[in-house]
Amino acid sequence: RRGERPALGGALLSLVVLSKISPVVLCVVLLVQRRWRAVAWTAAFGVCFFALSALTYGIRPIEMFFRYALPRLTSGEAFATLNDSLFSVMSNVSPFGLPFKLQHLGFPVDDPWAFGLRLSRVYTLLVVLATVLVSRRLGDDRRTQAVIWMSILVIAAAQSPFAPGYITVGLLWALTLLAPEVRGLSGAIALVLLWTAVVVVPPFQSPQILAVHSILHSGLVLGVPCWLMFRRPDPCDARPGPLSEA
Repeated sequence: RRGERPALGGALLSLVVLSKISPVVLCVVLLVQRRWRAVAWTAAFGVCFFALSALTYGIRPIEMFFRYALPRLTSGEAFATLNDSLFSVMSNVSPFGLPFKLQHLGFPVDDPWAFGLRLSRVYTLLVVLATVLVSRRLGDDRRTQAVIWMSILVIAAAQSPFAPGYITVGLLWALTLLAPEVRGLSGAIALVLLWTAVVVVPPFQSPQILAVHSILHSGLVLGVPCWLMFRRPDPCDARPGPLSEA
């Protein structure tokens, strides 16, 4: 299709996947849509970047990442501050952090680490399922596609046991792209209030109030991207055009 750049897109996607891991969910989009050229370019550049890293720094850092760092990141063991840091617990957007917040509300949670790990696994399956479903209905409107892709990145980033507030940056960009669909003053006010609710954190002091706000904020940060992914965009504002395969 005219305007597509699968090689450039594959290079960029493989770079962010190797850097952050969670963007690998975008490869699910390419697979579901059978965009084989984009998948091939992404895989090829991934192999090249991996080989270049090994040649530059040796195989030892890669081995240690897979044998030591990655298991600790997956299990949450790398984020030991969740045990004793109120800020780390309340700033965590991930579902993994829910049992730690429930503890601050006085609910009996015997092993928040095991509970959080189970939640994280279920959440990962839901993220993959949502990505597959939304990939089947992506149209040609470039702005709508950008909103959906950024929403996917936000919910994928929350798979980490510790997902700090900066993952909302993608959500803020996605919300900004809704501006062309705003009709009237009430719509503009609603968009500004939603944007503000995602950004602003009131200076509460009580751990209980902080926990309630953090749970509600996490629900908002994860719920709004899901709405953006599955909503019906304004048909009057469609801008058809091809999107790069990656």
